Amino acid sequence: MSELVEPVPALHDALLLLPAPARNVTAALLPVLPRGAEGLQARTSVASVASRADTHICWRNPGAMAKIQPYEAHADRYDAWFERHEAAYIAELLALRPFVPLSGHGLEIGVGSGRFAAPLGVRVGIDPSRAMLGHARARGLEVVQGVAEALPFEDSRFDHVLVVTTLCFVDSPQAMLLQARRVLRPGGDLVLGFIDRDSSLGRHYESHREASVFYRDATFYSAGEVERLLVEAGFDVRSWAQTLTHALADDEQIEAARPGHGQGGFVVVHARNDKVG
Repeated sequence: MSELVEPVPALHDALLLLPAPARNVTAALLPVLPRGAEGLQARTSVASVASRADTHICWRNPGAMAKIQPYEAHADRYDAWFERHEAAYIAELLALRPFVPLSGHGLEIGVGSGRFAAPLGVRVGIDPSRAMLGHARARGLEVVQGVAEALPFEDSRFDHVLVVTTLCFVDSPQAMLLQARRVLRPGGDLVLGFIDRDSSLGRHYESHREASVFYRDATFYSAGEVERLLVEAGFDVRSWAQTLTHALADDEQIEAARPGHGQGGFVVVHARNDKVG
């Protein structure tokens, strides 16, 4: 069993620990992250190193190992991206925040280094890369090594599931979404963040995919395709948000999220699991 980390300051305070220039946008974060959220405890913070926790090793698909090798070999490089592109990172967090519940038992599928689960208060993460899970564990998350298409959790275990820039890497988006729905309780929330292939950022990533260590094997999807996948998996699509309408190199200012999709490179969709318990 993994050791559960000791509670750390509330999410409001955890996000204040983001490095500069994050401190310059607390005025933008505060309305979205109210200090008095009842019962809210961040299980982690971006700057915190929590107590040790063992990594659960679960089912692994040998055929998927080639996809995770770049993350095993370059986990530090991946994690450093968020430092180099802080404005884009914070813009993504701001787009996700309104849709991730402030309470309840949450899971992030494809947790990576924990950069999203940690500040958003999602306590449990699963990823196939042991090296990435080392970073997530250091951020205080309870981590499980496994794949999105075969989640090692019982039915209806989680109140909400977060999936951020993972859809483009899984072998089967359909299987991942069916698994997400299975482990969600009836009425539970799925929050999915992805790079819209039809956006300027998506087209940039697509055109440079072969030269990228991380995106070489990625398959990007349009917002319409993502909606279709969600509906086919039995989800009720509720709302959309978007950000990153400019090239990352130009993102010196933190961009506010706006409703819908079609302009932003990073898109968030909120869907609900309407299965009957």
